Amino acid sequence: MSDNESEEYVYSEDEDGWGGDDGDEMVLDAEDVPRKRASSKEEAPARLGDGAYALMEKAEVETIMFAKAREVSELLDVPKECAEVLLRHAGWSSERLMEAFWSDSEKLLEASGVTKWSAGEGGGVFLPKAAGDTVCCRICFDDVPSADARSAPCGHFFCVDCYAGYVTNAVSEGASCVLASCPEVKCSTVVPPELCYALLDEKHEKKHRNYRVESFVNFSKELRWCPGKNCEKIVRAGPCVG
Repeated sequence: MSDNESEEYVYSEDEDGWGGDDGDEMVLDAEDVPRKRASSKEEAPARLGDGAYALMEKAEVETIMFAKAREVSELLDVPKECAEVLLRHAGWSSERLMEAFWSDSEKLLEASGVTKWSAGEGGGVFLPKAAGDTVCCRICFDDVPSADARSAPCGHFFCVDCYAGYVTNAVSEGASCVLASCPEVKCSTVVPPELCYALLDEKHEKKHRNYRVESFVNFSKELRWCPGKNCEKIVRAGPCVG
């Protein structure tokens, strides 16, 4: 194994998170934790030492979440956004996800609402564009210009106003918005984050992003929300804490 490969952040299937080297260092702040300098948003920080812990910002935890999704994306050859949905469906356990995928991938994709998801040319998830000059919105039934219609990978088109209202309401209802499906009756296709963010205002987009991180933290064995009043920091523990 090369030096670069030995430094790569690796998730433990048993701990579903961060193992560490032996040591008794107690770390009180995430800034004091030795780590590789991240060169992109999807590079995870270094593993904590044995018995150490750190306070982290949501953005740092989001980096770890993206890194785990990227790892699964490469293993299963699916878009990173799709890998995130699959991991969430499996309780953020890579081991359970792999077992379910190799046992019956079609069943897993259908249950997760990503059967029709595929990679877009420029990255992300492919979102179809309406054919013709106009499209009939499947909510308000108005004919709108094709440029003003949006669809998830399933191909059910709705006008921008109706779709925006739908996803905004989903975010207002709480954490389940991260798995909001297409507005079409009986369609189970999950609405990709990039489509949501093209429709949401800044306030609701921030809430949606926070709910994605919240899902990751709630299923993690090594992450916990700080119990302090109105504190939004997250505690990350080494393998022998707790």
